[in-house]
Amino acid sequence: MKPLTVSLALGIVLAMSFAISATEQPEQVLTKLETYETQMADDSNVPAEDNNNDNYDDNDDDDDSNASMSLRGFGRFLGSKKKKKAPKPLTCDKNPKVCRAKGSTKKDCCKKKCVSKATDRQNCGKCGRKCKFSQSCCKGKCVNTMSDKNNCGACGRKCKKGKGRKCHYGMCNYAYY
Repeated sequence: MKPLTVSLALGIVLAMSFAISATEQPEQVLTKLETYETQMADDSNVPAEDNNNDNYDDNDDDDDSNASMSLRGFGRFLGSKKKKKAPKPLTCDKNPKVCRAKGSTKKDCCKKKCVSKATDRQNCGKCGRKCKFSQSCCKGKCVNTMSDKNNCGACGRKCKKGKGRKCHYGMCNYAYY
């Protein structure tokens, strides 16, 4: 029983010594805080370089290798770099030229989106004008392609002139005798 107690006490002492050695001393925290404050005053996200370091290698590709301070505990937040935010995507409400870019088929801007007012069923002819369920948007007008003789079955498909120039079910002269 006595060797068990001794080994337990020795284990506790070792654990405490590791904990004490892993924590930072107040002087280290203060120097890191001062370094952080000078960096914030300079509006620089790059840590200050140590010009007295004779072991610095100009050809070293590893940026983190010349960091001399430990980033444990409170110091890891002070030594961390801020990440840049991703740029916001361009929207046509603030810059209408976005829709008129080379190769774009949707030249009009409606509710922050590039659309084609000539063919878009949700913005037919003008922003917000919706075509009914059975209609299509042809040249900026809502038409029923199932019965319109100038847009029979699709936009711009005209039925031939003549005796039976009618459009039924999207087909010209359907069931006409």
